[in-house]
Parts: sequence; structure tokens; C-alpha cells
Amino acid sequence: MKIPYETGMDPYSGLLEMFESRGILEKVGNKLSYVSPVTGEEIKEFRKGWTGEKLQIIIDEWAERTNINNDDVVDIDGIADFEESEVMENES
Repeated sequence: MKIPYETGMDPYSGLLEMFESRGILEKVGNKLSYVSPVTGEEIKEFRKGWTGEKLQIIIDEWAERTNINNDDVVDIDGIADFEESEVMENES
């Protein structure tokens, strides 16, 4: 499966909701707040103010904190292949 980022799909789509559901971003009044575990700096923005630039800060800090690099990221094609083969095995 190829995700068409170059044709307009936002690569940050859904991250705000994921970060909020995991407690990385917390609602403070009518803004969302992020406190950096690295620097202790707080970023507080309205929901629409959380652009890709600010979300990338969170991604980079959490990747650094958990020692994740691009080599550790699973290829989306591999996930799709795995899910299909698993379904086929379960149907047998």
C-alpha cells in the first residue's frame, strides 16, 4: 500500500488525536498543552494551531526518548502483507 503524501494527504493526519488520547497532549482550558520531557518547555496552542512543525517536535522528542530511529519503523507494505496472510491462515 502506498500512501500518496505528494498528492495532498497530510502526513501528520491523526497525530493530534493520538497524542491527546495517550496523554502526551493535555487539554488546558480551550488549548492543548505539551510539556517537553527533554527541555521542560511548554507549548500551548489552540487545536488548529498544532501544525506539522509543532507535531514534529513531539515526534522527534519521543523518538529520541524511546531510542527509535527510521530503521525501526515497520514498512506499511509489510503490515498489509502480514495482515492478509494472517487472515488467510485463520480462514483455513
